[in-house]
Amino acid sequence: MKIPLEISDDLYSQFSKLAESDSLERVTDLMKTYLEYFVKIDPRKPYLVVSPEDRGKLEDILSGIDLKSSADLVMRVDQLARMEIGGVRVQFTPAQIAEIKSKAERNGDTLQSYTEKLVNQMAGFFFGRS
Repeated sequence: MKIPLEISDDLYSQFSKLAESDSLERVTDLMKTYLEYFVKIDPRKPYLVVSPEDRGKLEDILSGIDLKSSADLVMRVDQLARMEIGGVRVQFTPAQIAEIKSKAERNGDTLQSYTEKLVNQMAGFFFGRS
């Protein structure tokens, strides 16, 4: 189905720059691509768009994982924010994780290594061994 769509000159100019062309056909194709992608997002609800620069920073922070989708980001954050002991999930708030990471850095340790030491200390506390 074809429908006429009226857009501002400024918006057309922005799409023209992205399409690297003044050709109406190329700009229209780019607009269709945007619409097909963003039709999944309800603009009446909160959503997050991550710039390419911030995506790169997130990938670095998340140990170099390649983020191809929001599902990848959610999965990696969940992995980092989760601890399981005997199949029981222990959940930390972002502030708690930041505090553990800060203590690890102050002790010249990695988050992984410091967390392992904490778990061993907990085991020693509960079971009399480390």
